[in-house]
Amino acid sequence: MKKSLIASIILILIVSVFSACKKKEMVIKGQFADSPFEKVELVPMADYEVFASANIEEDGSFVITAKKLKEGEYLLKFSGGNTIALYIGKVGDLDIDIEYDDVDFTVKYSGDYAEESTYVNNIRSKQTDIISDFAVNMINYDLDELCPSFKKLKEVLTNIVDGESTKNKKLVKIHHDLIPYIMGNVKLKYEIMMRDLSGKGAYKLPKEFNEYKKTISFDNKDLIEYDEFIEFIRLFYRFEFTQEMLELGSYNLAQYCKTYVDKIRSKPVPKRSKDIVLYTGIQHYMNELVKEKYDDLVKQVINDFDSKNFKKGMEESYKFHKGVTYRLSEGIVAPVWKARDINGKEFSLKSFKGNFVFVDVWATWCAPCIDQLPHLTRIANQCRSKNVKFVSISIDTNVEQWKKFVNQRDDEVIQLINPRGFKSNLVKQYEINSVPRFMLFNPQGKVINVDMDRPSNPDLYEYLLKKIGQKY
Repeated sequence: MKKSLIASIILILIVSVFSACKKKEMVIKGQFADSPFEKVELVPMADYEVFASANIEEDGSFVITAKKLKEGEYLLKFSGGNTIALYIGKVGDLDIDIEYDDVDFTVKYSGDYAEESTYVNNIRSKQTDIISDFAVNMINYDLDELCPSFKKLKEVLTNIVDGESTKNKKLVKIHHDLIPYIMGNVKLKYEIMMRDLSGKGAYKLPKEFNEYKKTISFDNKDLIEYDEFIEFIRLFYRFEFTQEMLELGSYNLAQYCKTYVDKIRSKPVPKRSKDIVLYTGIQHYMNELVKEKYDDLVKQVINDFDSKNFKKGMEESYKFHKGVTYRLSEGIVAPVWKARDINGKEFSLKSFKGNFVFVDVWATWCAPCIDQLPHLTRIANQCRSKNVKFVSISIDTNVEQWKKFVNQRDDEVIQLINPRGFKSNLVKQYEINSVPRFMLFNPQGKVINVDMDRPSNPDLYEYLLKKIGQKY
């Protein structure tokens, strides 16, 4: 009897070891306490492709099985665009317990790569909050406190990396190496904002502000798949050629995109990084390219890709956006959008049924958006007796900052917020690539124009009167 029992135990152990050796996949199991999401995708840090996906069950559980992936950092991307970071390998089992409160995730990892996943998620969550707050306030810095403020930001980001622990030394090094690119991105966004405010570049910066441009590398092979690295390449060259275009005069977004493609293709950047930048960049402007019928440009980029997935993804995107152009044309029923007021009450386009609705999509961190607010107030006051509601929908992720801002305003404009930023359904449904964006809907909830002129345009008021005067 004992011999039989021992033999059975040995057999079980042999089968277990054999199964473990045979396993060739990474299994990620998640459990929400109360899930508002329907689907989850496993994507790279630069979010250019979907490696695996799963539906989220009614009990809040999901299982993602991934094969042939390199060990490293990835994102779990939920319907609506929200993400959490994780670290996985080619083989293993990672369990994730998740709580979500409409803004933030609380995550607990267990199993294989739990330590690394906790490390990267904690760092990214903390850094995102710090950078978001800094970005909102940086426009208020005086010239003499600008460099000290950015230096302090770098110290805080470094302390966050040093404050989390993992035995994976390579991972620690990567996050230290990412800090110069994070700082570069914030500085570039600051300079872009200052240029937007000043017109064509009549602004001042401390001499040492741009020292990073002389030392930062465009050829860090360890960071090719990281969003911070890709974003830096994109912003660095975009700033350069946007300045050139500003000096040339007026241009539309499709022309801008063509210049973007031509410039990036000629730059000394690793091919893989260049492909990711172009793939994500073209996807960003695809709606405008379709409208302006830049078919040859899209085909040229598709042919240049080494990746079959990029070729296929771009082709599918082009076909989809051809459909979107029709979907957002005048007279079509408007895609659903939702937002909340300062008290948390939910509104949608249906909330204003029977009225024309002029929508301003904006953010407190957007200098051109702020610049348009007095003009928007002026037109709203002019239309006070008309059958039109003016609605500003902020995509700020910092709700408190938005509340402080709108509490100071007193006009005819209804103030709402969708705090998911560029990951919100509003942005995706209406193909919003930048803010401000102005849209007009008729009393039956149909599209009139989802790409209106800015309120500062002196012809906009007459356009509104003409549309309001039409029968629908």
